[in-house]
Amino acid sequence: MAKRLHQLFSRPVVVDKERVVGWIDKFTKATGMELSSGQRQAVEMAATQKVLILTGVPRTGKTFTTRTIVALWKAMGKSIALASPTGRAAQRLSEMTGCEAKTIHRLLEFDPKTMKFKRDLENPIEAQAVGIDEASMLDLFLAHSLLKAIPNDAQLLLVGDINQLPSVGPGNVLRDLIASKQVPVVRLEQVFRQAQTSHIVSNAHRINSGQYPRLESVSLNPRSDCLWLNAPEPEHGVQGIRELLTDVIPKLGFDPAKDVQVLCPMTRGEVGTRNLNAVLQELLNSPYQGKAELFRCGMKLRVGDRIIQQVNDYNREVFNGDRGNCSNRHRGTRGDSAV
Repeated sequence: MAKRLHQLFSRPVVVDKERVVGWIDKFTKATGMELSSGQRQAVEMAATQKVLILTGVPRTGKTFTTRTIVALWKAMGKSIALASPTGRAAQRLSEMTGCEAKTIHRLLEFDPKTMKFKRDLENPIEAQAVGIDEASMLDLFLAHSLLKAIPNDAQLLLVGDINQLPSVGPGNVLRDLIASKQVPVVRLEQVFRQAQTSHIVSNAHRINSGQYPRLESVSLNPRSDCLWLNAPEPEHGVQGIRELLTDVIPKLGFDPAKDVQVLCPMTRGEVGTRNLNAVLQELLNSPYQGKAELFRCGMKLRVGDRIIQQVNDYNREVFNGDRGNCSNRHRGTRGDSAV
């Protein structure tokens, strides 16, 4: 992998820097958005560097910076390929840039017959600029496969936060690349004013710096967007979640069936995913006559259930992280699974 990076760096990018600066000025004026000094540095470097890492804590503007970089690449006439390790991350990347984004497996054209990628050194990706979001989730195998498929004359942008989700497979690629000091890195640090009022953001930063978060108890008149529900026993936690979904969250103006996601630290137990999914299903998608159901491996699926794919199914082109809803169609489409 290090050898491949060295090969990419051996072919420098030739660009008119004055034109790049002029384009940035016009773009920010047209969008009415100002770039911080770090964001501007990232955009300028994305025009001149073969490989660039864009990192930073939440709410420092990685999304807008990435969008600006993609817009700059478009203005430069480059063919662009965008991807993320998971389907959901790829969907967000597409929404924020206005360009098609794929999972890395789709970008590299995984072949289930050979269990190999079709895109490699001999058959590289057809793009002059490649952007990868959520790069903290890259493991060694996927990162190496990706680098082999980057054309020698292409540019590569890796966007991610090493404090967020690490890779499931072996390796800590993004962290190691940053620590190596061999790859250009722009670290965004300025938290924008609109995000400074968010206690979710400020508490995330406090936790990253080793400080205890500042928490407010759940109420119908919250002053914060980060609330704490005290549940000394597991059964209290389940009951608390019930009350939040049926009482508090609707009164705060949110739809518990669409706007809520519950994260669990385990699969078994009262507050594990297995039990809570059954509890949430009965609360948010209760059965009625004629609603189709399917029982598999001790689990019940019902039309209307929100679901997430947890393993890669290369034959059906459904990948870990893809989300959708159960329907009663005989054949499911992407984002719409059949019961």
